[in-house]
Amino acid sequence: MKFWRPVILLLLLALVPSGCTTEKGVKQKDLHLNLKSETALPTSKQTIQPIRLSLSGYQFDPLKGEPTVPPSLDQGAWYSEGKRLFLVQLKQFGPEVNRWKEQARNKGMEFLDFTEVNTYLVCADSNLAADLRQDDFVRAIVDYKLAYKLSQEILSEWENYVGPPAGNDRTCALSGSKHFLLRLRKPGDREAVAEAVRENNGRVLGPNSSQSIVLNIVAPPQILPKIVHLPQILGVKVAKNTGSAISDDIVEWDFG
Repeated sequence: MKFWRPVILLLLLALVPSGCTTEKGVKQKDLHLNLKSETALPTSKQTIQPIRLSLSGYQFDPLKGEPTVPPSLDQGAWYSEGKRLFLVQLKQFGPEVNRWKEQARNKGMEFLDFTEVNTYLVCADSNLAADLRQDDFVRAIVDYKLAYKLSQEILSEWENYVGPPAGNDRTCALSGSKHFLLRLRKPGDREAVAEAVRENNGRVLGPNSSQSIVLNIVAPPQILPKIVHLPQILGVKVAKNTGSAISDDIVEWDFG
């Protein structure tokens, strides 16, 4: 009998579960996702329950209202003639999203970037946006306001940016200049934006790549109220590194 005791003990240990697992044998703790928005863990249908958007330092639930922004920036941004920029927040993520996006593209929507795991920056005409608000796949659609283009650092000092315009003396204008990064719609917008920067006593430092969607500029702070409305610009932030090659390797833009 003593001989069988170790064997029985080993059999009992083998029957004890080592941890909570899914149907595919993946431990539940491995399913936690590090998302920018506050979400619940996905269910088997990959439905998420987003609560807030994190955008330009603002955090808000688009179904409960939007934050108060400076009056001069409290308007929707235009993308091109007849089309505006919107934030589209979906109820789900996963393979189903790709099929939904393809249907939306066929209706004329263009997907530019994403700000959250389930929120996209898009351009569309107002009629299409209104139709998609009724879509069961869509949780919310809101205007991409001019304020959302700007980083939290810029917004906190916006009154300084809308002060008296810089003088005509280029040397004087640059004496109080800052380095900014501009997120463009597409590489082809580079020359138009660069020209607007030069017209306002600014300089383009880089990048050298003609395929980059980011411009590194140095300009007087008062340039921002003059260019933030440009449809070619999707985002603006203060550059932390002032080197001319700073933007060459940028492939993602943090809208938070």
